Parts: sequence; C-alpha cells; structure tokens
Amino acid sequence: MGRNHVSTACIVCRGRKVRCDGNRPNCGRCEKKSVMCRYIPGEDKRKLSSRNSVCLLFRRVNRLTQILHDHEIGIPPLEPDTHRAFDRLLEAMHLPSGTLTDFKDSAGHQSEQPAGSSEMQDDGSDLPGIARSNMALEAVGCLSAMTNEVHREARQLEPIFDASSILHPLHSGESQALWSGDSPNWPWPSMDTLPISPSWLVDFTADTPLSSFTTSMEAMVTTSSDSQHNRPSFQADRPEDEEAPDEVVEDLSAHLGGMQVASDGQLRYYGATSSFHLQGRTQIGTQYLPPPGSRCERQEILDRAEVGQEVPRDIKDHLIKLYFMWENSNIRVVQRNIFESARSAWGNGENNSNYSEVLLNAMCALGASFESRYHPLLVTYPKTLADFFGQKAKVLLETELDSPTVAIAQALAILSQHEKACMRDARGWLYSGMAMRVALDLGLHLDQSASVRLGKMSTSDAESRRVAFWGIFITNNLWSFYLGRDFQLGNADVTVSKPDSNIGMPTADTWETNVTQGDEHAVQTLQPELFHYISRQWVNLCDMVAPIAHALYGSSKMDREAIQRLSEEVTATLWAWEKDVNSKLRVDLEDRNASYASQTLILHMQFHQFLILIHRPWTSKTLLQPSPPQGPGYQHARTVCKDSAIKIAKLLRMHEERYTLRYLSIQAVHILYSAVPILIFATISKTNVDEDLGLHLGTCHRALDILGQGFDHAKQIQKLLVALEQRWEALVR
Repeated sequence: MGRNHVSTACIVCRGRKVRCDGNRPNCGRCEKKSVMCRYIPGEDKRKLSSRNSVCLLFRRVNRLTQILHDHEIGIPPLEPDTHRAFDRLLEAMHLPSGTLTDFKDSAGHQSEQPAGSSEMQDDGSDLPGIARSNMALEAVGCLSAMTNEVHREARQLEPIFDASSILHPLHSGESQALWSGDSPNWPWPSMDTLPISPSWLVDFTADTPLSSFTTSMEAMVTTSSDSQHNRPSFQADRPEDEEAPDEVVEDLSAHLGGMQVASDGQLRYYGATSSFHLQGRTQIGTQYLPPPGSRCERQEILDRAEVGQEVPRDIKDHLIKLYFMWENSNIRVVQRNIFESARSAWGNGENNSNYSEVLLNAMCALGASFESRYHPLLVTYPKTLADFFGQKAKVLLETELDSPTVAIAQALAILSQHEKACMRDARGWLYSGMAMRVALDLGLHLDQSASVRLGKMSTSDAESRRVAFWGIFITNNLWSFYLGRDFQLGNADVTVSKPDSNIGMPTADTWETNVTQGDEHAVQTLQPELFHYISRQWVNLCDMVAPIAHALYGSSKMDREAIQRLSEEVTATLWAWEKDVNSKLRVDLEDRNASYASQTLILHMQFHQFLILIHRPWTSKTLLQPSPPQGPGYQHARTVCKDSAIKIAKLLRMHEERYTLRYLSIQAVHILYSAVPILIFATISKTNVDEDLGLHLGTCHRALDILGQGFDHAKQIQKLLVALEQRWEALVR
C-alpha cells in the first residue's frame, strides 16, 4: 500500500525531521506528545501550480538570454529534437508557444522575435539597479523552490521530453570567453545546483562591465561543477524520505543537557556539547560506587597525617549541634534530618550521597569555633580543636574527589568558611569555587520536581540537593564580597526552586536555644518554615546587590551616570525589601525587650552591610561623582553609610543581650569589617561631633575581640582596623 503524502509538514515535525500526517489543527505526532502544533500560513510548496512554475522559470531564462545578447555573447542554438520536446512540454502545460526568445545563433543570424514575447519579458528591466536586484533575489528564491516540481513534471513526459536537453543544451564552441574546451556538453548547471548569492545576482541585473559578468559566470560554473556531487542539502523536508525513529532523532538533535549516571555510578549533569548525554536515558537513583579504598585504608591515611586518633561520638555530636545552631541556621547548606538519616545508614554499612566523613569533620571544624580552642577530653595540641577536624576533613577530601557527591559539595562550602576563619583566604576561595563546580557537575542547579513526581528520585534527595545548591550559592557570593572578586552565575541556567518553595518534606529542621530577655531566661524557637524563608532572603539580597557590586567594584567600562542610576535602583529595591519582609523577620531597634531570633538579627546586619557597600564609593566629592553633579550627592551617601553602621552596632547589642557575642556567625566578622571604617570616619569628622559614636565603635571592637576567640581572622581584622584608625587620625591632625 502506498504512503499518504502531505503537502506541508508542521513546524514541530519539520524541526525534528520526522514524518507529519498533515492533520489540522494538530497533527498526529503533536497530539500524541501534547505539544503545540503550528503550520506556516500560506506555505504549501507541493501545491504550487506547475504551469506557473514553468512560466516563471522560462521568464527567467528569457531574461538571462537577453542579458547574454546585450553583451554580445553567442547563444548556442537548440537542436531540432530539443525544440520539438520543448513545444510538447508547453502544449502539455497549456502554455502558448514562442515563450522563449531566440536571438543570434552561432552563425550570426537574427531569429525572428516571437509574437507575444514582450509581455513575457516584463521583469523589471527598466527599474533601477537596486530594485532589479531585489526582484532578481525574489525570483530566484521562488525558482529554487519550484525546481523539483519542474523535474517531476518533466519525468512524467519521458521519453517524449528530456529535461536535460533544456537545462543542459549543446553549445557550438565559439563563446570561448565564457567556457573553453571542445566537449559536446554545455557546462551549465541545473537551477537547483547554482550557487545562489546576492553578489552574482547583482552582476546579472545591474549595468556592469562584460568582464565582471564573465568572471561571475566562470566562478558560478566552476563552483557548481565541483560541488554538484558533494554538497550539503538544504532542501525542504520531504515527508516521503526514510526517517530514523523519533527517539534517535531527538537524542541526536538535543541542544540542552541532562542528568546521566556516570562511570562511577553517580548521577551527574552533562551538556549537549559533551555528547555524554547520548549515553541513553537512565533511571535516576541515589546509589553510587564508593570511593577507592576501604575505611581501613582511609584510617591509615589519617594516621600518617597525625590526625587519626579516635574521637568520641558525643564530642562529634556536640560540635555538629553547635554548627547547626549558629552557622547552618544562617547560611543553610545541610538539611539536618536528612544528614542524620544518611549518617545512620552509613554506620550500618550503607553508602549514601548525602553523607561523607569529609562532611562530618568539616561541620565539626566550624562548630569547634564556638567552643574552647582545646578540649579537655581530646588531646589535639599543638593543633586547636577546629584545626584538628579541619585537617582531618582535608586529608579525607583527597580520597573522595575522584567521585564527588552532594555531601562533598557541602563539605567544600563549609571548609571554605573554616579556611577563612584560619586566615587562609586563598584556599578558602578555591574551596568555595570547587563547591560550585561540584554542584554544577552533579546538576544541583536543575529542578528535580518532575523526577520526584515520577518516583525516580526521593523527596529527601531532591530537598537535600536544593538546600545544598542555594547554600553554596550564598557562600560563593559572600566570598565574592569578602575578597572583592567578581563572581557571577547566570540565573537563567538555574531552574531549581528557591529555598522557601518547600516540595513537601515530611520533617524539617528546628532551632531552639536559651535566650536572655532582660532579667528573665527563656527558650527561643525558630519555626521550621522560617528556615526556608531566611535562606530565601539571603538569596534575594545576594541577587539584588550582585549587579551593582559588579558595576562598582568589578567593572571600569560603565560611565558614571549609568553606575549612579543603577545604584539608585538597587538602593530602592533594598529599601522595598526591608519594608515588605515577613513580619516575623522585622526588627524594631528601639524595642529592647522584643524576642528576635539570632538569624533575624544577623540577616538585618547583612542588609545594612550591603547598603554600606553600595554607598561607600559615592562618599567622595569628586572621585566617582558625575560632572556636572547629579543625584543625591556625597553627603547623602555618607549619611546612609553612617546610619547603617550605627544600626549594625545596635543589632550587635541586641544579639549580645540575648545570645552573647560569642555565638555570632562567621559572616559577622566581614560585616564589622565594613561598618567599623565608617564609624571611624564619622568619629574623626568635624560634622558629626554631636553623635554618640564612641559607644557604637566600642560595641564593634568588643564584638571583634570576642569573635577572635573562635575566628582567627577576627583578631587580624581588628588589628588592621586599629592601625587604620591611627593613620586616619594622624592625617586629620
């Protein structure tokens, strides 16, 4: 049984190079795949009239013949059999005879002009060159689309008519300027092999010298003859062509990457340019091959590094609790209940992508920053408790980098903070970048909700991946601000939902600690839903400030007016954020007895630090100000910076009264590094003598002094600030 041929394929089937049944409004394939089916209006090349096609084709041939005649180039005469075949073709298509104009033949005789040929030559020859060029482009475009139709009509008339006798007529050998050789075949290619381009079309239609015309023709013939049998095909889709199965075509033509199980058994993301996405559709799961080496071998590695002594579980549990309470509750990298479940499974001999000894020791290292430097029950001297666990995590990290998991990505982000606290900024910066690279390698930036609905991934695994990615994202942005180095990740490539969009976790983290309010002690609790919301606000603040931070501190190409406009826009966005933030996260600085979570106070400190970073470059009268002056001016920038620094000091006192300064997150150190220079400047400025700035400056120095007990870089920063204050005072005197 013959196949049904359709006149035009829909856009979707044409793009996929598959057969289309042509049904309207939706073809069968689009209906089956539930995609929108669309056709190009008015496009139906198979239904184009053969009579009109041949008519237009010979109008073009007639025009080209006229051009050859005008340049006195001999036209080879048609053979008598060719003339008869040509007349039969015209008769079969009900076209009038004499459509083709005969000019001088090879013997130099003038042929009689057929009657009615003038109306067939009405092709715009009297128009200007540009208009004729455009008309020629349009005509040849139509001809190239209709050539196949002409060939099909010619094949139907065989053996009466031979299309090659028209498209490849014989020549007499006299026009040696255009072609050479004694071959009986005229090397004129068929229309569908001509190298159609605007350059030679203009030569044909404009009034150009004969030499230019001849050169174009020679290049055209040579190019066509060389490439006729070896050239790519750009013809329209033909539904009757043989086609590979849909799955094969879709795999080959994919331009977006996807998740694949790599050779180590771990789920990883591969883009389409790598061709690793052609491995095939795989079942998404959480099983993976453990890293090389047994647990005994890894213990031998720890012993050689002198960090292999056994640590009691209760010490680990205590340090992990400190990490979750004071660090992870602010910049949330790990989902606690998922970690604890994976840890229990690992203790039973099961491997899981959500747990690693590297992650456990990294959390212990950062949690140890909130403990005394040396533990009475665990001898680590001369290493501090934090350094001991940090060194242990880094030694184990080398054994797992060949097959990193979600837990390794989390561990790298946490280790970067530990290295910051130990004043090893270079290694910390590298660890934060490695964490993002591993996150992209694992596809943590991709939405997995569809996999959860299909049962290919558990809800807990999807949530762990989402929490890990946004925690790493925040960590990288804060590192960028801390070192003043540009970090940008295109959010268009990130499809995973932001933290406050819960995908249905059965249980969630809680935060609870003792808090002092006035003369009373109470228990402060952070509800589970606020964990997501606080993380979302950290992401939002980083997104708001990233563009202006890049313009102010990372680019020298923007003009001052554009930077100022961007600063005003970002500032307005930040003020709107403070106004519209959830009521549970708002802070009244004048209410000394209100109950505020530690995470809420630190979040507002971060908000005011961002205001300082945006306005600080504008505090100069001339350095960045546009000329002539525009905008609020340098006094406004100084006022905003001073007010924000004062509010940071007030938030510190509120935290001190409720939780002490010892339990501030590591991010507070950088916040103070931005606020203290502003307070020093305001103190030595003659225009701020009435402000009670000494109290606020003392609060910040006291906080740095206490934070130095757990974070070494806090002590280093405090020394730098004291030296800065002394230098500025000497300059003022």
